Amino acid sequence: MYHDYTCWKLHKAKQRDFMEEAAGAQLLKQVEAQTPAGLGLKRVPTLGLVGMIVIPPIAVLLSWAILGETPPWLAVAGGALCLGGVYLVRRD
Repeated sequence: MYHDYTCWKLHKAKQRDFMEEAAGAQLLKQVEAQTPAGLGLKRVPTLGLVGMIVIPPIAVLLSWAILGETPPWLAVAGGALCLGGVYLVRRD
C-alpha cells in the first residue's frame, strides 16, 4: 500500500514539473515570436496590416461556408472585440 502511494505521489510530482516546464517554454516562444512582430509593425505599410487583420475572419467565414463549421459565439464575440480595438487604434 505504501509503495503504491509513493509511486502515485512521484508520478504527480513529475507531471507537475513537466507542466511547469511546458508553460515556461510556451511563454518563451510567445515572447520570441511577438517581440519582433510588434517591433516590425512600425515598418509595415497599412495594406500589409490590413492583410494580417482580415485573414482570420476570412478563414472563419470560409470554414463556415465550405465545411459547415459553426464558430462558437464566444469566438465571434472575441473576434468582434479584437476588430473593434484595431478600428479604434487605427482611426484618425
